[in-house]
Amino acid sequence: MIIAFILGMKHIKQKENQCWLASVCMIEDLDYEYYSRYYPTTGTKEHIDWIYQLIQSLAFWYDTQSVRKLSAFYFPFDLYPDLTGRGIIILGDNWGHHAVAFADGLIYNPNQDNPCSWDEFVIYFKSKGRELKVVNIQLC
Repeated sequence: MIIAFILGMKHIKQKENQCWLASVCMIEDLDYEYYSRYYPTTGTKEHIDWIYQLIQSLAFWYDTQSVRKLSAFYFPFDLYPDLTGRGIIILGDNWGHHAVAFADGLIYNPNQDNPCSWDEFVIYFKSKGRELKVVNIQLC
C-alpha cells in the first residue's frame, strides 16, 4: 500500500516480515505488491537464500553478502548516520533486524505511515521498546 509520495520516492507500508523488500522497492521504484507475492516470510534456510537472491536481482548495487555478516559493523543508534543520497540501513537488536530506506535526509521506515527525520525515527522505535543499532548501510 503506497501512502505518500515525497521527494520523488514513494513511501511503502510493509507486510509482515517484508521490511527489506519494501525498502528495496522504495529505492528502486518497484511494484511492491507484485514482488511481495514471491517474498517468503518465514526463516528457513531455503527461504533466507531465496530472499538474498531476490534482493540481489532487484537491486544489483546491493551487496547481500555483507548483510550475511551483520556483526561486522555496529554503532550506537543515537548517532546520526550520513543520510545523503539514497540507500538502505539495516538495524538490529536482540529481537532481530529491520531495514529502512533513506533519501536525502529522510527515513522511509516501512513500519511507519510516513517518511520522517532520523530523530523522529529514533523516538518511534524507542517507544516500541527497541534499542536498535545500525549494522549495515548501503548506498545505491
